[in-house]
Amino acid sequence: MTLRILSGSENQEPEGILDDFARERGVNIISVVLDAPQDKIAALSGKIGRLPGVSAKTQYSNVISREGETT
Repeated sequence: MTLRILSGSENQEPEGILDDFARERGVNIISVVLDAPQDKIAALSGKIGRLPGVSAKTQYSNVISREGETT
């Protein structure tokens, strides 16, 4: 299954596009954003992925923050 944001949908909020995609297919999408060390994120993703009927995907950004720093 693939989600593609097509030309002409640039003005629609991404959340709305995801909601429509999920509703059409009878699935739920939960997005979690963390500022944490990679090992902690991987551990949490692994635990979520072990829940029955749940598929977890992890994506990392290249933004680097120092411990204790707020943005």
